[in-house]
Amino acid sequence: MVFMVVNHDDVVDGVRSCCIEYDDDVLTLPKDEGGLGISKLSDVNSSLLLKWAWRFKIQQGSLWRNVIEAIHGGRNMWMFLPLNRSLTGCWKNLVSSINQMQIGGKQVEWYFKGKPGDGVYLRFWKDRWLGDTLFKDRWPRLYSLESNKNCSISDRISHSGTAFLLGPGWNVWPSTVEEISEMNDVNYMLNNIRFVGSKDVWKWDEEGSNHFSVANVKRMIRLDRNNNMTHLFKWESWIPLKINIHLWRAEMGRIPTRLALQRRQIVISSTICVLCDVNDEDCNHIFFHCGFAFGVWSIIRRWCKLDYVSFDDMEGLLKFYKHIQGPKWAKKLIRGIVMTTCWAIWNARNKKVFDNVSPKVQEVVALVKSLSFLWIKNRSKFKSVLWKD
Repeated sequence: MVFMVVNHDDVVDGVRSCCIEYDDDVLTLPKDEGGLGISKLSDVNSSLLLKWAWRFKIQQGSLWRNVIEAIHGGRNMWMFLPLNRSLTGCWKNLVSSINQMQIGGKQVEWYFKGKPGDGVYLRFWKDRWLGDTLFKDRWPRLYSLESNKNCSISDRISHSGTAFLLGPGWNVWPSTVEEISEMNDVNYMLNNIRFVGSKDVWKWDEEGSNHFSVANVKRMIRLDRNNNMTHLFKWESWIPLKINIHLWRAEMGRIPTRLALQRRQIVISSTICVLCDVNDEDCNHIFFHCGFAFGVWSIIRRWCKLDYVSFDDMEGLLKFYKHIQGPKWAKKLIRGIVMTTCWAIWNARNKKVFDNVSPKVQEVVALVKSLSFLWIKNRSKFKSVLWKD
């Protein structure tokens, strides 16, 4: 028996009327979770864009990659992917879209991890090939002295017998205590690694899988969206409302950083962070990766006796207090101090942008301590708490 559809439009309208009653997050849930398993078009587009980034990394020496490098490459023109911001075109749109993508609270570039062989293709400072942090962020003072910031591993490392050491290549040789300390850290790290001698390769650094595929990326994006339906932020009563709202907006990436303003088509002179003048200013950078913010957090952690605690993104910041040993009131105090610190860093950034006042780490720390003391004494029941440096 053969059934014929008399009016195709009626069938389409019927299906549309049924589906429109559901939220798109329900429709795109997997079938075993009560959804229809329909892929979101935005997830498909993001996965396909990311495939171009993967191809750029693994297809060393290919013609199309050489063309991209010739047009967009340069001494300081690229971080994760090469981009000449003064040019327009599809490559600029592709790189800009990828730079805005996050999966699991991390920038997608974090999932690209190099496995060094001969060290010819992997960049020493700007590719993640050892650990979870780029070397330029791990040792920022040495990076600022580097003469060739796009150098490969083989260009940067010299042999001393059986050991590997940082070779010469500085604009100014490291001389301060901090610079020498960072250089010793790098040399110690290099002494504990071995190069296999084969070609460098790239791995997709996902837990349980090193294989990149569009389907795999779509699955990760979908899981991340489902996991992010609940917010981690908790309001703190002894902190003023404006501080609570500030961190609530920061969790959602809704504070007006320079990259956020650029995404809203607002014309600004530069997207570089005004506090460190090193990297583009987004939410994670201004609060965690900026050298100025790192200095503030280092002192605050020592003051609160939290040297064992570390966080490098907003998710880690909002979760860390769960690991604090002590009574509930101690966690409330620490959470409030952390929220105040975020607000103080943002306030220092605004003074630099609008009043051209160069902030100092010690001044921001002093502001955090004084405001926290004021609010804890006047807005909470913990009036017996003593503030000590």
